[in-house]
Amino acid sequence: MAAARRPGPAPRLPLAAPRAHAARDGAIRHRVACVRDRRARGRRAARVRRRRMRRSRGLPGARPPPLRLRSHGP
Repeated sequence: MAAARRPGPAPRLPLAAPRAHAARDGAIRHRVACVRDRRARGRRAARVRRRRMRRSRGLPGARPPPLRLRSHGP
């Protein structure tokens, strides 16, 4: 993911001098994080959808469903 590669705060946040509004700064950062999270979730969902499509066509690259982990028994 591109966002994970670049260090520091969100690139959308203009790096200003020490801010007077710490609360507003936090709100902005939170909003940016929300947007990024939503975008990441969309990407992950797309990946899953693609894998499901491949599985339905019976092509390799489709992972079989994970085996249920037995919580009891040998």
